[in-house]
This record gives sequence, C-alpha cells and structure tokens, in this order.
Amino acid sequence: MSTYLEWEVELLEGLMELRGSLVDNIVKIINFTGDVTFFSIMLPIIYWLVSKRVGFQLAIVLFVSYYVNVLMKDLMEWLRPFQLHADRIKSLVDQGGYSFPSGHSQHSFAVWTFLATIIRRPAFYIFAIIAIIAVGFARMYSGVHFPKDVMFGWLLGAIIVLVALIVIRNQWITRFSSLLCVAIAIIIPIVLLPLYHGMTNGRLDEEGAYRACGLLAFSILGYVWEREQIKFSIVKSWGPKIIACVIGLIGVIVIKEGFKLFLPDAVIADFFRYGMIGLWTIAIAPLVFVKLRLATVKG
Repeated sequence: MSTYLEWEVELLEGLMELRGSLVDNIVKIINFTGDVTFFSIMLPIIYWLVSKRVGFQLAIVLFVSYYVNVLMKDLMEWLRPFQLHADRIKSLVDQGGYSFPSGHSQHSFAVWTFLATIIRRPAFYIFAIIAIIAVGFARMYSGVHFPKDVMFGWLLGAIIVLVALIVIRNQWITRFSSLLCVAIAIIIPIVLLPLYHGMTNGRLDEEGAYRACGLLAFSILGYVWEREQIKFSIVKSWGPKIIACVIGLIGVIVIKEGFKLFLPDAVIADFFRYGMIGLWTIAIAPLVFVKLRLATVKG
C-alpha cells in the first residue's frame, strides 16, 4: 500500500522527459554514491587511512541508519512509483524492496552531514549539500521513489545524526567499559531482531535487518578488541597506507563473497557474514596491518 499525491506522480513524469543516455548514465553513478555498498567501501578507507575515531563513529551512524531504514520500509510496505503507476512511471534501474523511506537519501544525508559536522569547512558543507540533493534527485529521476520518500529519508538521516552528535559530545562510547560495550553488542541482536519481526509484516528486506545487526554488534566487539589489545596507529606514509587499504578491501570481498560458498542461504548466515565484515574492518585488518608493519602500535 502507498499514499501518494497526484503532483508527485506528475513530477516524476516530468523528470522522465529529461531522460537520455548521457544523463541516465550520470544518474546511475549518483545512485551508487547513495548505496550502502558505496559507503561500506568508503567507511573502512576512512578508518584505516584517515582517522580511527571518525571511521568508527561513522560506522555506527551508517549501520544504525541501515537498520532503521529496513525497519521503516518493511513496516510501512509502500510500493515504489513504477510499481504503483506502471502505466505512467518507468524505472531506470533495477530496484527491489519497498519505497518509503528512501534508503539512499537517508544514508547520504546521515553520512555527509555527520562528516560535515566534523570537518567544518565551507567547501565541504557545499559538497555535502550537493551530494545529498543529487542523490535525492537521482532516486526520483530513476522512478524508484516519490518526493515524500526522499524528504522523509532526509528527516530520518537528520535525526540519526543529531542523536549521534549528542552521544559523541557526551563521550558515552569512549567512557563505556569494555564489559559494557560487549554487553551492548550482545543485546543488539537480542533486542533489534525481535523488534523487527514484531513490527513488520512485509519483510522484503529481512536479510537487511540481520546484516545491519551483525555489522553493529561485531563492529562494537571489534572496537573493544582493538581498543584493549591491538591499539593500531595510522602511519603518515602513503605507501604503507595504500598497501594496507588494498589488503583490507580484499579481505572484505573475501568475507562477503567467499563465505557464501560454505554458509547456508539463510538470514542468520547474513548476520554472521556481515558481522565478520565489521569485525575484520575494525579489528582483524588493523591487527594484520600491525603484523605486516603497515601500521604502528599506539603508545
């Protein structure tokens, strides 16, 4: 089911008239920059090469946004424009799942706004605004979202960033003991997965809920391990950084695709597989970097 206004459909029809091979290809690239996959590549690069603190904080922001979006979509069960109005709206890209709210718009707003509050430079503010608007436009141009899907995605992204900034400002995570962090990691799937199942009926993206919970839980476990035992420090030389990044990304690909060969095709397997990606990113890869002398040990 979906609630829409006629002007929304007319707007999407107007955007369809702008379509052409060049614009379509540009829009497809912009679509990718709002996808969880894109941010999942960007996130470890920031964590391994730029700032552990910012990288980990960004991971929590993105993974929380991922879970919230999956929950809202499967709760609302609103169809996409090209599904509701197949005679008037044609999709530019293959897109499954429900429409409301727009995940691409939500994640883009959350990630770029969060980074803007940390970088605090006028040029980056402008870049963030352009990136956020571009993704929202691309989703409507592609015929996969109504305007309200995009705007509500931005609203959810803003709420997530606001909460994240409150948590960071009060230094709650850094002040938590390791035991408390482990307890939180254990509680996340115990609470969030039953919440998802209790609130939703559609469950077109059930695996997304399990993936988000796995990423959150194992990333926090990795944070404890790294903070207490590994304590890696990013080197200044770009040679070792690039090598470390390549090794790290290869590890992500091996876990994401290689684990499919022996894990069952089930949502609990997605929980474990994506959890291992989180653990690899936050702790195991840095340990490998230290052993290979691509990173140093703090203190």
